[in-house]
Amino acid sequence: MRYHMILLLNVYYIMPIISLENPDDIREYKKQFSKILIQFSAEWCGPCKRVTPLINKKFNLLNTNEHLLLYVDIDKHQGLRNFFKIETVPTFYIYDKDSDSVEPALRSSDIVSLTKYCINNGIPLTESLY
Repeated sequence: MRYHMILLLNVYYIMPIISLENPDDIREYKKQFSKILIQFSAEWCGPCKRVTPLINKKFNLLNTNEHLLLYVDIDKHQGLRNFFKIETVPTFYIYDKDSDSVEPALRSSDIVSLTKYCINNGIPLTESLY
C-alpha cells in the first residue's frame, strides 16, 4: 500500500493510491472509503502509462481521505478482469459505498473525460490540467 502525504494549511492529509495485490482486500477498502476509483490497466498499455500519472496527480490534490484510487493490473488479476468484463484498458469504475454500487464503466485514457466522470460521480477532482 502506498500513501502520499500533502501539506495543506499545515495539516497533513494521507491520500491513498493503492496497487491491488490481493483481490480479497477490496472488501476492506469498501468499508474504509466512500468512493473508490478502480483503474483497470496493464504495464504494457501505452494509453494507461499516459493517464496514470495524471490521475495520480489529481488524486494527490484531494484534501480528504474519503476517496481511494485502486490500480488493478489485468494481467495479475484475471478473476477481476473477467468479473468486470474488461475488454480494453484503461477502464475505470467508481464504487459508491453509500449505495453499495458500481457506476457504469468509463473506457478512456482522456484525462478530461476521466475528470468529468469522477466529478459527476462524487469524486471532487480539480478540472485543471496542471
